[in-house]
Amino acid sequence: MHLPAIDACFTARAATQPDLAGKVLIKFSIGKDGKVLDSSTASTSLRDEPTETCVNERIRTVRFPALADGDKAIVRYPFTFPPSQR
Repeated sequence: MHLPAIDACFTARAATQPDLAGKVLIKFSIGKDGKVLDSSTASTSLRDEPTETCVNERIRTVRFPALADGDKAIVRYPFTFPPSQR
């Protein structure tokens, strides 16, 4: 699964910014072949561009099963990053 790679985006930044926390809503589209066509931040309370950019880059590498109907699917997925437990 790709969640550890996405979590690593946050963990790397939180190591130097221990108060970093929030939710990022990612909007992406999946093509008929299962490839992610695009990905962007739809909304965020995290407000950390490097983390958001990293998450979007990771989403673009995910491969989904081919779609049975239509030419693409639009997905909105929330990622919640809790405060560091240091």
